[in-house]
Amino acid sequence: MKTFLPKPYKKVIFSVRVQEDKLEHIGKIATAHNMSRNQFINQCIDFAIQNMPRWSLGYQDASNHWEEDKTEE
Repeated sequence: MKTFLPKPYKKVIFSVRVQEDKLEHIGKIATAHNMSRNQFINQCIDFAIQNMPRWSLGYQDASNHWEEDKTEE
């Protein structure tokens, strides 16, 4: 399995509903890495997408799409 390394970068705003216990766990992990929950969740999403089989993404070159758009916050 690949290693997940959290790091900060900017993204657009949108809303997601999660269970309270998941949010608490996310907050603890984010705090341990000195970042916001938002930054941590974005990186979790990137990691999940980059590690999915390409056929499940609906387009061929998904990993390059996500890497090109990252900027420091």
